[in-house]
This record gives sequence, C-alpha cells and structure tokens, in this order.
Amino acid sequence: SAKSGVAKTVIVAPFTGVVSNVDISLGETVSLGKTVISMLAVDSFEVEAKVPEVDIVKVKIGAPVDITLDAYGKDIIFPALVTRINPTATTEGTVPVYKVIVTFVGKDERIRQGMTANVQIVTETKSKVIAVPARFIQVSTVEKGKAIVMKEGGMTTTKDVTLGIRGADGLIEVTGGLLVGDVLVAPSTVSRQAQKQTK
Repeated sequence: SAKSGVAKTVIVAPFTGVVSNVDISLGETVSLGKTVISMLAVDSFEVEAKVPEVDIVKVKIGAPVDITLDAYGKDIIFPALVTRINPTATTEGTVPVYKVIVTFVGKDERIRQGMTANVQIVTETKSKVIAVPARFIQVSTVEKGKAIVMKEGGMTTTKDVTLGIRGADGLIEVTGGLLVGDVLVAPSTVSRQAQKQTK
C-alpha cells in the first residue's frame, strides 16, 4: 500500500549560537527578505562599520582593528579583525560608503549584543619614524608641508618637510626635512578686530 508523508526541511544555522527571536507563526507564508529567525553568536560578536569610499581602498580583510565600547570607556581596547567587506556601496547623504564587518578576536564575557562600538581599523603601522603632532605642520599637499623650527637665540626658521602616514592619534609622520632634536613651534594665528573710525 502507498504511504503518504510530509516533506521535512531542516534549517541549519551558519554559525554556533543561541536563537534570540522567532518572528513567524505556524502556517504563515514567508515573504522574500523577511528575517524569521534571529541568532546570537556564542563564540564571537561582529560589528558592522560603514567606511567612506576614500578610505575603503586602505582596508583589507584580516586587518587588525581596535574596538572600544561606550559601556567600558576609551581606555579598554577589544581586539578584532576585518572579516568581510561588502563589494558594493550604498549612499549616505552624498557620500558612498561600504559596509565592513569586523569580528572580535576570542570570546569576552564583557561584550554584549547591542552595545555601541567605536571602530578603529589599522591600515598601516610604522615604527622608528619621526612623528609630530599634526598641529605643528602646515600641510600644503598630501606629501608636503612646512614646519617652524626654533634656532639658537630664539629665532625661528621655516623648513620644507616631506610627509608620510597620518595616525588616528593626531600624529603625522615626517619622512624628510626634520632632524631628531629639532624644536618645533606651533604656527600662531593672529586675530584682528575691525575698529570703527571716528571722525
């Protein structure tokens, strides 16, 4: 005799986690693109960052990332890695941005879903270089600028300098034009107030 049966579909999660929400009822028809099951990863969390097109060329998969969470302040850094980069851009205002997925390294009980994260992607690292606060450099182009150097007797002179990478900490690399031991002077800004002429 013939047997009738019901076909069963098994839904497999793409990662190990805990189901946090099921937004579907028995017998409901699911529309395309609707999220019906939400999960939380138990091994690692991800952060979705939006990177402007001018910076996306510097970001590579596997790049190290420093993350701070508002809940713990700026002094506690959680290590992470860039794991995915969306190949297509979306527009926010007038700026094209790319979605970059950053994954925390290891499991940390302090990290919780929904926390506000600040992401700093490390695109390049250099050591044993001359780096000065950017406020001491009058930047002309991406690679060139001027610096005011103190001479003996309190006099100053202006030197042409060649610039390298810029750090997120406000430092700028000087690859030429300065010597170790040079004393820099911050450019001064003179403000003038218009005075009324009286007759």
